[in-house]
Amino acid sequence: MNRLFSYIKLLLVLLFIFALISISTIFYTLWRYSPELPSYESIVNYKPNLSSRIYSSDGLLLKSFYTEERIFIPESRIPENIKLAFLSSEDKNFYRHYGVDVIAIVRAFFTNILNTYTDKRVVGASTITQQVVKNILLSNELSYARKIKEIILSVRIENILDKNSILELYLNDIYLGYGSYGIGTASLNYFNKSIYDLELHEIAFLAALPKAPNNYNPKTNYLKAIERRNWVIDRMYQNGFIKEEDLIYKNKPLQVFKRNDRKFSEADYFYEEIRKELYSKFGKEKLYSDGLIIKTALDSEIQKNANLSLVEGLIEYEKNQGWHGLIENTDFDNFF
Repeated sequence: MNRLFSYIKLLLVLLFIFALISISTIFYTLWRYSPELPSYESIVNYKPNLSSRIYSSDGLLLKSFYTEERIFIPESRIPENIKLAFLSSEDKNFYRHYGVDVIAIVRAFFTNILNTYTDKRVVGASTITQQVVKNILLSNELSYARKIKEIILSVRIENILDKNSILELYLNDIYLGYGSYGIGTASLNYFNKSIYDLELHEIAFLAALPKAPNNYNPKTNYLKAIERRNWVIDRMYQNGFIKEEDLIYKNKPLQVFKRNDRKFSEADYFYEEIRKELYSKFGKEKLYSDGLIIKTALDSEIQKNANLSLVEGLIEYEKNQGWHGLIENTDFDNFF
């Protein structure tokens, strides 16, 4: 009995020491890195870079100006299946953690130890909140210091923004390849579709891209892209987000379509004058980042006819003028 009591006493002492070390480590980490943290107001007041677009009076796109092509879509207007696909792929416990998934970190730690002996890829444990913090506030530097800052900021952000706001930032900011920032642009660039017209297997493919979009480019790595897409579909099923009959979408081919905007390109000089005027009036940052929508008086049908009349008129004029004579004489002996 005395021996058992001694073991219990020793265990309690060890637990106390462990708790004391843990608390001390946390306080030291906060003291060490808090002064170096960027202001999280950048996320609270975040304004994504959006494409500015010039339209004709009959609704045709004349030109887009952007540094990052992005179409911002409010969280309330994003289809549920898209949210669930990205949660399954990136952070299934998103609505249950406080910025950091401790269980996922521990699991990834031991998994990566085992993977060092099997040459398997390193497993990550970043939550969606951490990815938002890294993309907007921090760099892609691989270091323990950057990871610690990311964790501290993620916990702080979770206390300021609600989950849906964080998810909105993520789905509109994430780079998905093909020059696509956010799901709105990616949907158009990969499938020539609005996000509201995507099928489940297409949604799953987009959700497979955040970690390494170039590795799952369907034009260069089709089998890898299919494998990763099907993994997302399986995860959605395991999480109870889709039904068993939806697994049939794993058999669908992955078809990428060229984007086909209703675009009118026969008035380059016209929209170039508009661009120069806007650049002069608002500056480069506003024109290329603020998502301006510019509607013009140009009518595409009238402009087509005007262009055609101009060409026909010039041809007819040249015919009436007759032979103009030689433009110049060239001595080809000088070329040798």
